[in-house]
Amino acid sequence: MKAIEISIRTDVYLKDETSRVFTLDMQRSYLKKRNRNRIIYYAAKELAAQEVTDCRYEKLKQVFITFIFEKNTTPDVRPVAKVQFTEVNTKEIYTDLITLYEVNLNKITGGNEQTLPDDLVILKSFLSIKTNDELCAFVNTYDMVFARRLIMEYMDTVTADELLLKVEGSEKFMMSLSAEVLLEEREEGREEGVTANLVNLIYRKKQKHKTREQIIDELELDEHEIEILDHFNEYLEYIS
Repeated sequence: MKAIEISIRTDVYLKDETSRVFTLDMQRSYLKKRNRNRIIYYAAKELAAQEVTDCRYEKLKQVFITFIFEKNTTPDVRPVAKVQFTEVNTKEIYTDLITLYEVNLNKITGGNEQTLPDDLVILKSFLSIKTNDELCAFVNTYDMVFARRLIMEYMDTVTADELLLKVEGSEKFMMSLSAEVLLEEREEGREEGVTANLVNLIYRKKQKHKTREQIIDELELDEHEIEILDHFNEYLEYIS
């Protein structure tokens, strides 16, 4: 959504009951300096957008900015970094008005999973899925509310024609991609589109309470497509 005067964009923007500001962005990878400068810039804009009357700066609301990176190639970064302003010599917190979080999913490994929140490990595993087999492995590994919610959101998305078309044509989605990456995205989109269209057809049949055999006959599914149907049924049972 549009954030401050259309000058920055965030993936998630919200205020809690005390008007504290929270924003969340998901990124692939950027240069280290660009990453961190961008996070600080977003935080500064959110803080500066608040109105101050009668010089009462103590009334400013806290700002929390989180960037989740799928792949951060910077050496020696932590899975999760929490950043606040501190006094250099004493290391004491100078102000808690701004809190920054940098989450690097590719730095979550078996060695540190035990010390991280379960939901973060689940998110990393979910975003790493590339095939039906990996999706099945995810379902079998994580029988938790958050994991089921991710699968549910995924299924809702791939069965929403209008949403997929809107995302595909979104300037925000395409504007930062190079020509080469854009071609790759479109090719992947074509391949995924075939499966998404099939899932959509299956979903509509199931809404009409068609049995597995009826769906196979009416859609004339081949062996590979029947496998997709069976996966779809498994996921529906999982999220229910």
